[in-house]
Amino acid sequence: MLYFNQEIFYPNDHVTTLTVKNHIDYAKKLHRLQAELNHIANQPITDIAHLSTASQGVWRYPYENADIAYLKEIAADIRQHYDDIVILGTGGSSLGAKALFDMKQSRHHHHAKQKPKLHIITNIDPFNFNQIYHQLDPHKTVIVAISKSGKTVETLAQSLMLLDWLDSANANIAKQFIAICEDGDNPLKNLAKKYDALHLRHDKNVGGRYSVFTVVGMLPTLLADLDAHAIRQGAKSVLNDFLQCDDIMAHDIVAGALFTYTHHMAFAFNAQVMMTYSDRLGSLARWYRQLSAESLGKNGHGFTPIYAMGPVDQHSQLQLWLDGPKDKIFTILGGCYDHEDSKINPDIAYDIKADILANRSLGDVMDASRQSAIKNFREWKIPVRSFNLQKIDEESIGGLLMHFMLEIVINGVLMGINPYDQPAVEYNKKLIHQHLLSYHG
Repeated sequence: MLYFNQEIFYPNDHVTTLTVKNHIDYAKKLHRLQAELNHIANQPITDIAHLSTASQGVWRYPYENADIAYLKEIAADIRQHYDDIVILGTGGSSLGAKALFDMKQSRHHHHAKQKPKLHIITNIDPFNFNQIYHQLDPHKTVIVAISKSGKTVETLAQSLMLLDWLDSANANIAKQFIAICEDGDNPLKNLAKKYDALHLRHDKNVGGRYSVFTVVGMLPTLLADLDAHAIRQGAKSVLNDFLQCDDIMAHDIVAGALFTYTHHMAFAFNAQVMMTYSDRLGSLARWYRQLSAESLGKNGHGFTPIYAMGPVDQHSQLQLWLDGPKDKIFTILGGCYDHEDSKINPDIAYDIKADILANRSLGDVMDASRQSAIKNFREWKIPVRSFNLQKIDEESIGGLLMHFMLEIVINGVLMGINPYDQPAVEYNKKLIHQHLLSYHG
């Protein structure tokens, strides 16, 4: 692949036999998907409003540039005049942006005092929420609230709290609040209208968990001084590679999808552990967790996505993974380390009889931990695949996000389910409303 290499280990020959047996059927389904996505990708954004399935519009955004220029102007003005930016959103409204931001955040940790500072609040826990905003200057803070429907209770509650805080300080809410939601009559858009604040349209053809390449991910990206064009370029390169592939069954993305699909369908492996050997990839794994769970967890299908951090969880969970129930498959992300960073002083290492660490960097130790985990899973005959990233930057992460989106949709096609909806979640939102109505005081 363009930005990373995927290596897959099948411990059971029956899995590959199943793929060969169903090769023709799988290929037909995937060629149909390929043609469908090609059709969408070649249409302007304005011409895909007729799509019957929400989220299919995601396949067009990697080819767009016009909206980036407009968003750049907004971001530049905010970055020039404000010290802090608070991003409000839950689930897909914030996880994609957090994955991109954390990739940069660790890379530029030495610029911690650089302004403006971005705060992506993904949960409504009042303790942490209050801790954050009480430290900010209401006259130097911009609030960006994101909700596809404009009705997400958690995001509305946070927005109302913060706008009241701004209002009490006589801040300029019209300049300091941005709402990202669908058009129409919804509370978040009405809130922006009430204060004459900016409303940016959330594409109705792109669901939250697929929205990272739209304004939902691109505005926070630009506010964080990341390269939005490079992120979309990475996504476009990976998508083009898939759409232009003649031998679809030999494609790397299909291989990854079949790795998860066949273990789930044939051997009832119902959990996938995504283990990241870089703190900069942790939020990407949490983004993937929602993408997988909401897209595939239907009609008795799907596998439970589990996030693990390497090498920490080698010390806390490896015993279970190796010698416990054989019901999990593993995806390991890493491979990009700075082996030229500070080295351990050899004199001290030799003196305390820690010879193996002499002249080693922390990147060396991280890489050794990752390689040992992969080898361990193979020796215990546990299904494992690894992604070896050449870089961790905007373009490569954009490509990796697109890779996983395609993988998940391929799984949905093979399972015969719609990977774009989430009917059970919609019912839960109704229950939240009912509980809130039952409260008094």
